[in-house]
Amino acid sequence: LFDEMVSSDAAFWKITCSTPTGVPEWENESRVTVIGDAAHSMTPAGGIGANTAVRDSALLGKLLAEAGGYKEGVTAAYEKEMRVYGSEAVQASYGMAKNQMGVEITENTKTL
Repeated sequence: LFDEMVSSDAAFWKITCSTPTGVPEWENESRVTVIGDAAHSMTPAGGIGANTAVRDSALLGKLLAEAGGYKEGVTAAYEKEMRVYGSEAVQASYGMAKNQMGVEITENTKTL
């Protein structure tokens, strides 16, 4: 596909994603958290970004329901669990983008 494209007809942009090492840690705020791309943005390779965001909301909803609503520690528990599967998803997405499309994203990648 890339070999056959006319480069003047194509548009390129930097895909913003979490570092391939995974979801960073931040100081927990007991009443505020993030889900989806706000927590773990990733390349579109593999189509797992939206699924991971849905998983985030399901987990947070489950933890809130089990706690009977807001309770101290709910967002911390969510973030701890989310970082594990979120990091795995970011790494998988980046790996697919790198292997299948030759994408190399670093903190220094310029926006085109």
